[in-house]
Amino acid sequence: MLEFFPKIENVRLVRDTATQESSFPLLMKMEKGERFSVEFDVKSRLSNYDLNIIPDDCAEIVIVNGSMVDLNHIQGNCNFAKGFVLRDSVTAPYKVGDKTHYSFYLINNGGDAGLNVLVKQASFLPVVLYVLIVLSLASLCLLLARRLGLGWGLAIVIFAAVVLRMAFFINASYKTFSYDVEGHIGYVQYIVENHSIPGADDCWTCYHPPVYYVAAVPSYLIGEWVGLPGTAGLQAFSLVLSILTLFFGMLFLRNFFSGKALGISSVLWAFWPVMILVSPRIGNDQMFYMLHMLCMWCGMKYIRDGRGRFLIVAVIATALAMWTKATGFVTLGTLVLFMAWGYWVNVRGRKVKCSELVAAGMFLALVVAVVLQRLLGDSGLVGNSGGLNGQLKVRSELFNYIFFDLKNFVTSPFTSAWNDDFGRMYFWNYAFKTSLFGEFEMLRSVVGRNFATLLSCSFLGLLIYALRGFWRTKLQMVHWFLLLQGAAFIAALMFLRITHTYACSNDFRYILPAVICFVPFVAQGITCEGASVKWKVLGYALVSGFVLCTAILFILIM
Repeated sequence: MLEFFPKIENVRLVRDTATQESSFPLLMKMEKGERFSVEFDVKSRLSNYDLNIIPDDCAEIVIVNGSMVDLNHIQGNCNFAKGFVLRDSVTAPYKVGDKTHYSFYLINNGGDAGLNVLVKQASFLPVVLYVLIVLSLASLCLLLARRLGLGWGLAIVIFAAVVLRMAFFINASYKTFSYDVEGHIGYVQYIVENHSIPGADDCWTCYHPPVYYVAAVPSYLIGEWVGLPGTAGLQAFSLVLSILTLFFGMLFLRNFFSGKALGISSVLWAFWPVMILVSPRIGNDQMFYMLHMLCMWCGMKYIRDGRGRFLIVAVIATALAMWTKATGFVTLGTLVLFMAWGYWVNVRGRKVKCSELVAAGMFLALVVAVVLQRLLGDSGLVGNSGGLNGQLKVRSELFNYIFFDLKNFVTSPFTSAWNDDFGRMYFWNYAFKTSLFGEFEMLRSVVGRNFATLLSCSFLGLLIYALRGFWRTKLQMVHWFLLLQGAAFIAALMFLRITHTYACSNDFRYILPAVICFVPFVAQGITCEGASVKWKVLGYALVSGFVLCTAILFILIM
């Protein structure tokens, strides 16, 4: 099947007269104004394909099998974010046989320089294959959900959520809605090329702990092995982590909720906009989300079933989460709550099991390691904060943390880390907006912005239902657990903004698992005893509208 997909081979970088083997994405330090070229072959049994060219900074000429094409008149030839598309109609006259040789001549306008090339098949056959792959993998997830004991309703929700994630993955460039993506790729490439962990100053994101990057290496290599860019392999790895996060979240919810409350909270968890937005994103956030949710599910399984092996897995997941993102300290606090809760429920009055002793020993070792790391290592939260643009700075006064600009939240569908007009000065405005759309203007069309506005208004309605759920529900241990964890995440985000007064420090992506603390209270607010029929119908309509707007928004993006 892979023979029908174009394959990039023999990538070479030429600087002056020196030639070196390379791979895409290609990025390295160069002098301002330096000219260089990149050569590669595209092998394809089907000759009709387009090339998405992402130059850094400007692509001036391309030579296709010895014939020159001037690129200076093509819009986007200097767009290092999205690049431009070299259509098959332009290159078809120069193609001969099943292999085409390309030589791109570029100039660096400052900073790093390089090139990335993504092949887009223009024939109908790959579309059919993509559809079959999506439906097959989504069906596999549906069967897995049933095997794990989830009902048909939840299994269908998972099926639909996986289809939407995979469709977005197929259509999203690795630079789409990304953060420091070249730094994350450079970290992985360093490990691939040097078989070692880089120093903190070897790349923009190299201050991060290595767990994600080491785990991502196989997907990068597999991507190149099947003839795709290594970035496609990294995106596929993120997609897998996203699906695992989806599963662990639903399994966690099932431990303490049932019926309509479980259905509502699961649907919101599966179709929360930013949960889908991050699914193909390259970076260590997705690894943290998955590990945190694994810790939560295993912790709840231990409390429910009393089996110490689940507690062991929860400790391991916590350790890996802490060596993935600094927010892993919230995971550590979650683990402490699980252990205390588990002791109260399972251990009192009986002999401690061997597996529980092993888990306790591992937990103590983790605490000692964390203390030693904080005392002896670099305790900085954001290792590259010194290099952030000063225009990202925001005010950090008490008013900025307690005021919520309702008008701005409704009238400005998206937010920005650079512009005060979109609410970045206020903690709650920025946290709520980025919990839905990230820091991006996802769509500029009137229709897209209208759906984003509907989502924002729906979110405010969900917030009202969550407050009612908190007020009307008789709080049990699980509710207090969710409240404490949600408060810890919000406090962590607020602490990051206070200590690093940049708008981007306020991004909800750092604490995305906090969504799991919110949606159960929405469900409780809709289904609580004594609620009127009108109140319940309005709640169901609100959830349905929220999910529908999310799906339409992503369809419009694709």
